[in-house]
Amino acid sequence: ERRNTYPSGRKQRTRYTISWDRATAAERDTLISFVRSVNGGGSFTWTPPDGVSGDYRLVEADMDVVFLSSAVHRIKLIVEEV
Repeated sequence: ERRNTYPSGRKQRTRYTISWDRATAAERDTLISFVRSVNGGGSFTWTPPDGVSGDYRLVEADMDVVFLSSAVHRIKLIVEEV
Protein backbone atom coordinates (compact mmCIF):
# COMPACT_ATOMS: atom_id res chain seq x y z
CA GLU A 1 0.00 0.00 0.00
CA ARG A 2 1.38 3.40 -0.92
CA ARG A 3 0.15 6.79 0.14
CA ASN A 4 1.45 10.33 -0.10
CA THR A 5 1.44 12.66 2.87
CA TYR A 6 1.58 16.43 2.78
CA PRO A 7 2.88 17.81 6.09
CA SER A 8 2.62 21.55 6.44
CA GLY A 9 5.85 23.28 5.40
CA ARG A 10 7.59 20.07 4.34
CA LYS A 11 8.13 18.36 1.04
CA GLN A 12 5.76 15.65 -0.05
CA ARG A 13 6.84 12.36 1.51
CA THR A 14 5.75 8.99 0.24
CA ARG A 15 4.75 6.31 2.75
CA TYR A 16 4.63 2.59 2.16
CA THR A 17 3.02 -0.13 4.23
CA ILE A 18 5.15 -3.27 3.94
CA SER A 19 3.50 -6.56 4.86
CA TRP A 20 4.61 -10.14 5.27
CA ASP A 21 1.60 -12.43 5.50
CA ARG A 22 3.46 -15.68 6.22
CA ALA A 23 6.81 -14.72 7.78
CA THR A 24 8.82 -17.44 9.45
CA ALA A 25 10.22 -17.07 12.97
CA ALA A 26 13.67 -16.47 11.46
CA GLU A 27 12.31 -13.69 9.21
CA ARG A 28 10.52 -12.18 12.21
CA ASP A 29 13.74 -12.18 14.24
CA THR A 30 15.66 -10.55 11.37
CA LEU A 31 13.01 -7.82 11.10
CA ILE A 32 13.07 -7.22 14.87
CA SER A 33 16.86 -6.74 14.71
CA PHE A 34 16.46 -4.36 11.78
CA VAL A 35 13.80 -2.27 13.56
CA ARG A 36 15.99 -2.03 16.67
CA SER A 37 18.98 -0.92 14.58
CA VAL A 38 17.12 2.03 12.99
CA ASN A 39 14.98 3.08 15.95
CA GLY A 40 15.70 6.52 17.31
CA GLY A 41 15.70 8.27 13.96
CA GLY A 42 17.96 6.09 11.86
CA SER A 43 17.35 5.87 8.15
CA PHE A 44 18.05 3.16 5.62
CA THR A 45 18.25 2.77 1.86
CA TRP A 46 15.33 0.88 0.36
CA THR A 47 13.95 0.28 -3.13
CA PRO A 48 10.13 0.29 -3.12
CA PRO A 49 8.02 -1.56 -5.70
CA ASP A 50 8.22 1.36 -8.18
CA GLY A 51 11.98 0.75 -8.38
CA VAL A 52 13.26 4.18 -7.23
CA SER A 53 15.84 3.68 -4.49
CA GLY A 54 15.98 6.25 -1.71
CA ASP A 55 16.42 6.91 2.00
CA TYR A 56 13.54 5.91 4.27
CA ARG A 57 12.73 5.84 7.98
CA LEU A 58 10.28 3.90 10.10
CA VAL A 59 7.08 5.84 10.81
CA GLU A 60 6.45 3.96 14.05
CA ALA A 61 9.01 2.67 16.53
CA ASP A 62 7.55 -0.84 16.52
CA MET A 63 6.31 -3.22 13.91
CA ASP A 64 2.95 -4.91 14.06
CA VAL A 65 3.37 -8.69 14.60
CA VAL A 66 0.47 -11.14 14.68
CA PHE A 67 1.29 -14.70 15.72
CA LEU A 68 -0.65 -17.03 13.43
CA SER A 69 1.12 -20.11 14.77
CA SER A 70 4.43 -20.91 16.42
CA ALA A 71 6.12 -20.88 13.01
CA VAL A 72 4.11 -18.31 11.00
CA HIS A 73 3.61 -14.59 11.64
CA ARG A 74 1.93 -11.65 9.93
CA ILE A 75 4.14 -8.56 10.10
CA LYS A 76 3.54 -4.95 9.05
CA LEU A 77 5.91 -1.96 8.91
CA ILE A 78 5.22 1.59 7.72
CA VAL A 79 8.13 3.47 6.16
CA GLU A 80 8.37 7.06 4.97
CA GLU A 81 10.68 8.76 2.52
CA VAL A 82 13.29 10.98 4.20
